[in-house]
Amino acid sequence: MIKKIVIIGASTGGPSHIQHIISSFGVFQDSVVLIAQHIGAEYIKSFVSQLQNRSQMPIHAIDQDTELKEGNMYVLSGQCSLSETLRGHLKINYIKKSQTYNPDINYIFNSVAALCSNYKVLSIVLTGIGSDGAQGSQAISLNGGHCIAESEKSAIIYGMPLRTKELNPNIQVEDLQNMAKIIMEFAA
Repeated sequence: MIKKIVIIGASTGGPSHIQHIISSFGVFQDSVVLIAQHIGAEYIKSFVSQLQNRSQMPIHAIDQDTELKEGNMYVLSGQCSLSETLRGHLKINYIKKSQTYNPDINYIFNSVAALCSNYKVLSIVLTGIGSDGAQGSQAISLNGGHCIAESEKSAIIYGMPLRTKELNPNIQVEDLQNMAKIIMEFAA
């Protein structure tokens, strides 16, 4: 049964940072990992393939409504939200078209914020241009989740992490090299 949600949002520079982070993961028995990387829909299968070469966890591309399984990782596309089914399972609700970004990080983060009372939540905003993920991280934080922004030192582009930090004064700021350890301690 899923008890913990790890959600990672990234844009420019994110694929290599995500690969770095997940390369040291084992399998998380009661956790699920969601990856919201700004990427063209036509590149998602290739991205998932690259991640599968670096992870012990099964990784799936989301292109339809999907019930989540613990110990799995999901790469999001389009405009996804997370909800609970009537049976108490977690489900990704998938809409192919995204508002501004593919995927829309704020949109998925906001849906995760609504689940913080039932699950332990860790959100991470990595490198990227703009502010996607900042408002959603604020919502997660306000609802009891733990939020981390990548440091200026390790971010390739410090836009998204900076805006996240500005909106969340109590946010934890970490270098990329510390992210995997923090996630593994959280998901253990």
